[in-house]
Formats: sequence, C-alpha cells, structure tokens
Amino acid sequence: MAYLLRVEKTEAFSNLIKVLAGQIGNLINYKELSSTLGISFPTLKKYLWYARKIFLLDLVTPYSRKREKEISLSPVVYFGDLG
Repeated sequence: MAYLLRVEKTEAFSNLIKVLAGQIGNLINYKELSSTLGISFPTLKKYLWYARKIFLLDLVTPYSRKREKEISLSPVVYFGDLG
C-alpha cells in the first residue's frame, strides 16, 4: 500500500496510524504529532490526506455556533471500520 501511495517514510505513516488509533475522539494537535513522529508538518498533513482517501479514518471538525471559531478548531479523528 505504501508503494502505491508513494509514502517515503512507511514507518512514520504506520506510527501515525497507531498514535491516532490511541487518540480516537480527541482533538488533533498537529505540532505534537509531527514532533513525536519526527516528520514535518506538510508531511503529516499529506499522510492524513492519504489515510482519509483510502477510507481508513475521517477528520471531523467540532461544532461551534460561531463559524470563525469552528474553522479554527482542530479536527477530531475517527476510524471508519473498527471491526
């Protein structure tokens, strides 16, 4: 799968999925994730995009009555199929 997605650091991608699996339902902290995994912010965003496109997980933005606040809030991660 990593070859088809052209993932350069397969171990970092695998570790990202493992870390996110332990944080289901929690807000994503991009800075913390990128420093923990030792990858750059653009690479982290790219890996999250890949995971969404292969229907592995989805990012849901928390609801807020104020649109400006809703846009600035970090998303919450949920996996598509846990069974």
